[in-house]
Formats: sequence, C-alpha cells, structure tokens
Amino acid sequence: MAINSLGSSAYLYGTQTLAGVGQNTPAGLLENASALAGQLVSAIESGDLSLDDLATALSERFGDAADSVFTEEGVDTDALAALLADAMEVAQGLFEEGQIPPPPPKETLDVASLAEQLTAKFGEEAASSVISEDNQINFEALAALLESEYESTSGTIINTSA
Repeated sequence: MAINSLGSSAYLYGTQTLAGVGQNTPAGLLENASALAGQLVSAIESGDLSLDDLATALSERFGDAADSVFTEEGVDTDALAALLADAMEVAQGLFEEGQIPPPPPKETLDVASLAEQLTAKFGEEAASSVISEDNQINFEALAALLESEYESTSGTIINTSA
C-alpha cells in the first residue's frame, strides 16, 4: 500500500458513508473508520506501508491531532479509528450542507453507447455537438440538449421571461 493509498482508502470509506452505502450514524462512521484503521495497521505489519509514511500523511492531514495515534509500540488502532471517524463526521456534515459534491458514480460511462442513444433520439448533428471526435463529453451541450427536449415535450405553461 503506497502512501497515496492512504488518501484513496480514506476517501473510499468516507464516500461510502457519505453516499449512504455505509451507515450515517456515529456508530457507522466509527465502524468504517475502524475498518480503515485496521487496514492501515495490517499494511504496516506486512511491510506494505511504513510507519514513517503513515505518520507523515496523518500529520499533513490532521496536524498535531495525529500525534495521539502513535505510541512507543507503534500505532494505537483505536486512536487512529477515532481520528478517522472524526474526519469522516466532518466530511459528512459538509456533504449534507452541500459544501462538497457527492462522490462520482462507481460505474463508468460508455461513450459509444451514449453516442448511439443520442443519435437515435436527436440525430447525428446533436450527438456530435455533445461528443467530440476524441470521445470527450461536452456536459453543457448535453444539458442544453436534454433541457430543450424537456421543454419541447412538456411545453411552457407560463412564460416568465418577459
């Protein structure tokens, strides 16, 4: 486990909780944090992660609060879990307040399939305005296309633009 995995693992566990996959209760946060802490300690024990790398990463992210995680024997798993749970709780609060976006979806978007669907529904010109030759999606154009379709199928009851 490289040190970058620390951030990825923490993000993974945090977003599972934030996305509703984990439990959004303090007990659920602690459960996710305990699992992550256990993985980090296991990585140290197996030699995949050095204690120094973990100490550096935690200090960079949590400042002096990271000091409570380390003992003369190594890592206090309960203290690490508590530190991570606190961070997850803060992240959950920011998410609920709309200050951070939800995590990206786990499934990937098949651009070819999207192109086929857009071509079938809106025509080749509309599809090419959304998907570039190098398979990049222009999300603004996609939103505009879908919005125009919605307006044409639902109609305008009251025009408030005047």
